[in-house]
Amino acid sequence: LLMSKASSLYSFLSKTNFSAADLLTELNNEICETISRGMFVTMLVGIYDSNKKEMLLSSAGHEPPIIFSKDGSFTNYAEAGPPLGIMPNTKYTEDTISFLDSSMYIFTDGITEIKNPEGNELGSKGFQNYITKFKDKPNYERLKLIIDNVLGSKYIQKDDLTIVVLDS
Repeated sequence: LLMSKASSLYSFLSKTNFSAADLLTELNNEICETISRGMFVTMLVGIYDSNKKEMLLSSAGHEPPIIFSKDGSFTNYAEAGPPLGIMPNTKYTEDTISFLDSSMYIFTDGITEIKNPEGNELGSKGFQNYITKFKDKPNYERLKLIIDNVLGSKYIQKDDLTIVVLDS
């Protein structure tokens, strides 16, 4: 129910608020007014400027997205405020990042926290290895191959596995 509320609030508030950080601040305050203790939601807000090839990003406790450049290098967007619903009146920050000739992977912690039979997490580096392995495949095929390979490697899934990829 909390995710549904956050999604509805986002749909409403994003129509008039074009700052990723201000939007998260407003969402957080609305959610903090009615949330039950101990509940929270993570969110990443991005606003893409196709003319400048830039992305304005702000994070409320969400897994840091991975940016994979066409030259084969990886960068992470690691800035994050607390999840929504933790602390009212939080001021979130936003950063403008170049988004040219690259792909951005946005994912839930279920992908990085999935464990192999020995109990080791896949982690960000392990996920990056799969991205590199299937980099020449189209997005829909790449994502399917990553999930199929992770699950086929006998990793133990305890959470959802959600991955979204955006290409510039």
